[in-house]
Amino acid sequence: MVFFKVSTNLVFDAAQAQQINYSLSEFIAQQTNQPASFVMVELADAKHIMFAGNNAPTAYVECKSIGMNASQANIMSAAICKTLHTLMAISVDRIYIEFSHQPAELWGWNRVTFE
Repeated sequence: MVFFKVSTNLVFDAAQAQQINYSLSEFIAQQTNQPASFVMVELADAKHIMFAGNNAPTAYVECKSIGMNASQANIMSAAICKTLHTLMAISVDRIYIEFSHQPAELWGWNRVTFE
């Protein structure tokens, strides 16, 4: 199971948001070797986010996954930045990413945990 959330100060219409979510879902499934059926993506646009003293386009990303490790996070960091730059034209130096390993026994779905 992977949860991927992008919070940004950019604003998207419904069609743009849907396309971005679809693209991110496919991208994260590939990056984590998970089927898309185990990937959840949230795009939180129009957030009041300031970074480095200004409100130029920026993003805060949360990537939570069972089994996430430091090596995988390091590789994914560059790929996430490149993808967000391509999809949203956010400069890679204005993207913060929080990676989290989630123990299987603390992640629930369909009435059970993944233990």
